[in-house]
Amino acid sequence: LCGDAEHFLQAHLDPRRLALIVDGQTVAERADKGRRGKAVDQFLMEGFEKLVLDTVQANGVEPSRLKLELTESMVVGDVPAVARRMEVLQAAGVVLALDDFGTGYSSLGQLRNLPFEELKLDRSFVLGALASPRGGTLARNIVQLGHDLGLTVMAEGVETEQQMIFLRDVGC
Repeated sequence: LCGDAEHFLQAHLDPRRLALIVDGQTVAERADKGRRGKAVDQFLMEGFEKLVLDTVQANGVEPSRLKLELTESMVVGDVPAVARRMEVLQAAGVVLALDDFGTGYSSLGQLRNLPFEELKLDRSFVLGALASPRGGTLARNIVQLGHDLGLTVMAEGVETEQQMIFLRDVGC
């Protein structure tokens, strides 16, 4: 990803921000392609934050141009350890987003206790927003909750103009 950023900059293209999804898939699953091995979630790997910061520095990318999108499954384990890693990355300027909000295992307490800057409304809520009054109410209230917590709220999977208008009208 950082190599891509370097190529963009050399081509005089200036991406505002590079986003990288850090999911609950284990390092063993990635390395072994399904074979059994020691399972370590990416974000909880020893030295993950140092690896990220060293990589952006080695590629000449400002940390503020990197956004790590953490899925809800990433934040359900050792919340204090996750919070410490997030704080190190955030202090360096990396933007942290909670991806797929509303579909995973996290609680509202975790949302309160972890230093996210952005909330990404899962596409299932985008699809449901116009499908029923309840769907619209859920999407509207999730956006409002994000704003009330001081978060930027973005939506995934916007496919129609009607969805875009609805989301814009509710502040997303």
